[in-house]
Amino acid sequence: MSELPASWAWSTIGDLAQYIQRGKSPRYADRSDLPVVNQKCIRWNRLDAQHLKFIHPDQIDAWDAARYIRAGDVLWNSTGTGTVGRAYLIQERDCTPAKVVDSHVTIVRPTSEIQPRYLFSWIRSPAVQNKILDMCDGTTNQIELSRAAIAETAMPVAPIAEQTRITDQLDTLLARIQACNDRLDAMPALLKRFRQAVLDAAMAGALTEASGSPTQDLSAEGVLAARLGAEVGAAKRKLQQFLLNHPPQPGGSALPPGWLRTHVGVVGTVTNGSTPSRGVAQYWNGDIPWVSSGEVANGMIRQTRESITTAGFQNSSVRLLPKGTVLIAMIGEGKTRGQSALLDIQACINQNVAGVIPVPELMESRYLWYWFQRQYETTRTKGNGSGPKALNCDRVRELEVFLPPLVEQVEIVRRVDALFKFADQIRASHAAAIAQAHRLMPLTLAKAFRGELVPQDPNDEPASDLLRRIAALRATSPVVPKLRPPPREIAPRAPKETAAMTKSRQDDDVMGHPYLADHLRRLGTPATAEALFQMSELPVADFYKQLAWEVAQGHVTDNKTTLEPGHAAG
Repeated sequence: MSELPASWAWSTIGDLAQYIQRGKSPRYADRSDLPVVNQKCIRWNRLDAQHLKFIHPDQIDAWDAARYIRAGDVLWNSTGTGTVGRAYLIQERDCTPAKVVDSHVTIVRPTSEIQPRYLFSWIRSPAVQNKILDMCDGTTNQIELSRAAIAETAMPVAPIAEQTRITDQLDTLLARIQACNDRLDAMPALLKRFRQAVLDAAMAGALTEASGSPTQDLSAEGVLAARLGAEVGAAKRKLQQFLLNHPPQPGGSALPPGWLRTHVGVVGTVTNGSTPSRGVAQYWNGDIPWVSSGEVANGMIRQTRESITTAGFQNSSVRLLPKGTVLIAMIGEGKTRGQSALLDIQACINQNVAGVIPVPELMESRYLWYWFQRQYETTRTKGNGSGPKALNCDRVRELEVFLPPLVEQVEIVRRVDALFKFADQIRASHAAAIAQAHRLMPLTLAKAFRGELVPQDPNDEPASDLLRRIAALRATSPVVPKLRPPPREIAPRAPKETAAMTKSRQDDDVMGHPYLADHLRRLGTPATAEALFQMSELPVADFYKQLAWEVAQGHVTDNKTTLEPGHAAG
């Protein structure tokens, strides 16, 4: 274990908690007076009420007072790949109405001598979270963080006064980090709106009005949002100002002088391609780029995932399209249909892609590409069919396009390029900021539990005295539910329905799994049927059914008076 400040000491969560208990598996109702917290409810910063379930009214009396969540409890997700290990610190507001937890969540209730915020922060720290999978038992698809594993988790204990100072400082710092994350999370949606506003303004002539150019206002910004804080805020304000100055253009608005309203078939040649036979190996993996509809995703195509040979080219109806061809995906129910791309190479296309080769004297390729990006949602509605809409070449030819003078198209493209470059700078800086922000929280927590976040006070009561006081209190009052089965010297006897029935054979981690064998392995020695029943938390009928199945499958060996793990894979 790492070295701690002189006034600190190591302990375990089991020694610092007055209560560690998994919830029960209830019978649910559509609605009742007793909500149940499950894994989906638990988020690091909140209890998500939309996922609450409800205990059937007939079972409410089966939950004793200790099982109701209290302010200061830590709820710790205890099963499931991707969810195990996530925790939440219960606040007063979470206790109204009263709630309990299901069998996939463990309540960890610290003693009065331990700051609940301090315990929660330790659970959240990288020292614990980076080892969650090592702490778990079970298979890849159904891992489990047991009560015993939780109780045995080591924890550095600071003096109680220092715990308060540490958690107060963490509250301040982590709130700032969260506020920064919230700001960063808002940037992608804002950038999407910004790009659409740029295209709307460009295709309405607003970027090339004589009154001035927004490019001149934005191009001097330099590298934006390179670090967290003011740079991100400044970039956000500029995007918002542009959106304010360029509201969405209503459909059918008047065209600027010199512009024409026309159709794609007037300004370009529209064609589609085909797919050489997949059954002829010599048609594929050649030197001729070939574009599928899935590759048409509002980008510049400089290379393709697949290519065809000269034989494939000659024995199919594909044609080689020139650099500068604008592509539109004609099928796809997701985001694909209606998306566009610009060929920066010569390439062939498949039958689900339309290629528009602009007439050089009328249409600038990049202008047409930006036009299609602006019209994406409209283009998607122009397909045929009663089911999923699909475009075809005729429909593409009929698509409307605004046609400015060619010289103005070139200027529009220049200005859109500049504004999109500005957006790309923000996006790149945003990605770097996100990575940095994600490192801040674990680094701050790690620093806190090295004793480096706040100064030590020599007048604080040492943690060793605190631990002796906790041990004395535990010796005089029962505080933590039993984590182990009864001693083996208890005479073997058939199980009786006296255990807390917190599980069911219908649970995902019981039915079809070596559930009882896993308990025996954790125990490490053979056990009586009574002892295993007490550990299992299953109703007696479910226990006998599960035991019979595991014995038959070879997961458990029945020695007549004791039970032990079998040799079957599990």
